[in-house]
Amino acid sequence: MSQLRNLLRARTLHLLSLALEECPSEELPSDISVVIFPPNQHNDQATDEDSGHENAVNIENLPENQLNTEVEVEFDDYKTEATQPMSVSNGENAGFDSSDDDIPLSVYKTILNSSSKKHKAMHWTKDDLDIPTTQWQNLPRPPMQLSPFELFRLFFDDAIIEIITNESNRYASQHNLAGDIATDEILCFIGILVVSGYNTVPRRKMYWQNSKDSKNELISEAMSRNRFTHMSNLHFVDNTSLPQGHKFAKIRPVFDHLKNKFLEHAPLEECHSLDEAMVPYYGRHSCKQYIRGKPIRWGYKFWVGATRKGYIVWFQPDQGKFVTMNRIYV
Repeated sequence: MSQLRNLLRARTLHLLSLALEECPSEELPSDISVVIFPPNQHNDQATDEDSGHENAVNIENLPENQLNTEVEVEFDDYKTEATQPMSVSNGENAGFDSSDDDIPLSVYKTILNSSSKKHKAMHWTKDDLDIPTTQWQNLPRPPMQLSPFELFRLFFDDAIIEIITNESNRYASQHNLAGDIATDEILCFIGILVVSGYNTVPRRKMYWQNSKDSKNELISEAMSRNRFTHMSNLHFVDNTSLPQGHKFAKIRPVFDHLKNKFLEHAPLEECHSLDEAMVPYYGRHSCKQYIRGKPIRWGYKFWVGATRKGYIVWFQPDQGKFVTMNRIYV
């Protein structure tokens, strides 16, 4: 056992050769491997010449730089159990007490490798990674079994409808018109606008004509034509106190209210996307843009933050390079 221990302790090729000469052949392991590192040059002249006769080469004839080359020795462990205590000191001279012949070879190899300055002992364990789970807050969310009108009322609630009603009556009074618009009429007016979006006619008044090919009974029975014309005074803010530096000042209260509602009813998602979106518009406005190669080339450009399924959490209209966009805090 002492000879095998010397093999493991051999750090240079010279010490390994001495240990191999002293170790009997019957005690050598059947599977042994030796790793020899490149030699270090101890003088200015690199040479491989030896001092012996070229026809009688042996281990004693190797150059000094090769004999001092570092080596590593590895072979199979003995299947024995450790029965004696051991003591270890740091450094290359790590040893054991006087009764260490009964300690298995695996113990020598572990301690010698851990005491080496160049190699760090690594212990690998095969196991699944412990991935921490994200604890989402159980925030109240609206139920999914809602009608389209109920979903609409989640965002256009009584607060924003009240603002629209008051500002529309204010605008009508400023132009010598009757300010008698009710809250229910605002909802009815928005419903007519929604219907006119997919059931289009060349002129708006055709919804109330007696012709069967143009008359829409759903619209004509909900509101008269003259009342709908009066409802065209729809406004969202007082024109006499518009904020400066905002090209969408007349509908800014609606934008602010919708952003709060979008965030309030947003689904819990980990991944979000921030990108631009186009709203088609072919009228006249200073913020209307043309982007070549887009599915919607003419319209308003919005910066939108949405979930992976397309739900809008945040949006900001693009007002050109002369208007500073508000910062986004995520």
